[in-house]
Amino acid sequence: MKRLKLVLLTCITAANRMFADADGRDNSSTSHWTTAARGKNVSGKEERKIQHVNEFVLTKMHLGYVPNNNVSVTITIRDAECFLASTTSSFSVHLAAIDFDNKFQSWITIESEHFEYDEETATRHFSGSFKGNLHNTNSLDECFEELNFDCAPRADAVFIRFDNQPEDAWAIDQIFVDTSYRLGPTEEHEQKWHFEHPVLMPCSSWLDDRITYQIGPRNGLFISRSYRYTAEPNEWIRDWEHLYVNELILKDALLGSDTTNTTNNDVSVTVTIRDAECFSASTTSSFTIHLASINFENEFQSWTSIKSEDFHYNPKTKERHFSGTIEPNLHGEETLDDCFEKLHFDCAPRADAVFIQFDYRPEDAWAIDEIFVDTSYTLGPTAEHEQSWHFEHPIVMPCSSWLDASSTYQIGPRNGLFIVKDYRYQASEKEWIRDWV
Repeated sequence: MKRLKLVLLTCITAANRMFADADGRDNSSTSHWTTAARGKNVSGKEERKIQHVNEFVLTKMHLGYVPNNNVSVTITIRDAECFLASTTSSFSVHLAAIDFDNKFQSWITIESEHFEYDEETATRHFSGSFKGNLHNTNSLDECFEELNFDCAPRADAVFIRFDNQPEDAWAIDQIFVDTSYRLGPTEEHEQKWHFEHPVLMPCSSWLDDRITYQIGPRNGLFISRSYRYTAEPNEWIRDWEHLYVNELILKDALLGSDTTNTTNNDVSVTVTIRDAECFSASTTSSFTIHLASINFENEFQSWTSIKSEDFHYNPKTKERHFSGTIEPNLHGEETLDDCFEKLHFDCAPRADAVFIQFDYRPEDAWAIDEIFVDTSYTLGPTAEHEQSWHFEHPIVMPCSSWLDASSTYQIGPRNGLFIVKDYRYQASEKEWIRDWV
């Protein structure tokens, strides 16, 4: 027994030295990050850290497990389908970690020369690995255990510092980011995260100046900032942008307003729901889709409902599709033009968030990969006055986020958000819609 205690003590001492050495090496890697300072209660911290390390080593050393603090990151940037959408300019991509209060935590930076461009698919691709942001801990496992949010790189929002050198504007359709890392010795311990950032109006949102562009965190958000912009620790990252629909489009509509103008208050809406790539992901259950309009303060305005029987299912593409016209919410006005002029936000249906009232009848669960919504309407007599809006709602972990109960599921407004609510949930006017979970 004494010999066993001596062996254990020797293992613990060696383990502590090993992690102390590893800590010294890993601290130098944090220069890749812009990290927010954190206030922590240090009472008993060292004792808890040593205890955790000892338990961690003794339980995994016999498996030959060596902590791997590297995180694999892949980024794909897809050009918009516009004429001359691609660019030859240099740029820097910053993947930003943002907490649930929209406070900046840290980011990692990838320069344009590290991307490979594929002309056939019009996509740029990066693949590499980064050291975890360990916050003075010894491993990713311990970093997460201390409730740090950004131990591994995240892409809650993406910032692109565009040099515009040479002067060559760029239109982006969507950005995909995948991260993976291990918190244990086998594949079962591998963690994967997927982030998607579509641009709401890709062919109207050009990177065409020497400034920094913010894409996200809200689905489709596109904001211009100064070129030298750098997020500060715990800075509040904007989750909305005033589009001033009235000023942007009614000015053009007035140019064509004459006696020949026939008002059309119908709004064309198409909805596509793609099943996840999981076994038996599709469903035979009935459901109702609610397309929700949410203002810039995340307050509910109104929603448009579509029943499951109005969707057509294509088993080859594993997609449900709806296409039709819907009467606008005119707020007592006679035309869409008048409604927008009164600065109402939801004259035409929007899909800032999507609520699915899932009947679960028959009992057949459903896994969704992504929801696409397009709306179009006319504010004038010609095709030039047609307004089109595109909304995309990807689910971060589609094969882990099943609709498997008689409940209402909220998807959005933040990119990838998936929340379960009561089946009979009905959003009330100006209700604050959660943007995180």
